[in-house]
Amino acid sequence: MMASSKIKDGPRILTANALLSGRIVYWTGSAWSRSADEAMRVSTPEEIAELEARGAAEEMVNMVVGAYLVPVSESGTIEPLELRERRRLGGPSIGLPGAVTA
Repeated sequence: MMASSKIKDGPRILTANALLSGRIVYWTGSAWSRSADEAMRVSTPEEIAELEARGAAEEMVNMVVGAYLVPVSESGTIEPLELRERRRLGGPSIGLPGAVTA
């Protein structure tokens, strides 16, 4: 079951962590990308349900782990509305020993 946001309306993108590298990835509509700007944005209840199902399917075939939908602004760029996602999009705030780098 995917995590649920407190924000109930508006567009969403699908994010997860790549299973092999642990890197944050975003669903583009056909593949996973490390760039949030390439993320497929959906808005209708039907599209949101389909995107949620895609995340679950990708987890089932061990492509990603922890897939969930992120509410984003309606502007042209991907701007997460929740603080957790803004921090996550910015990457680690400190360097960690052995961390995967860009």
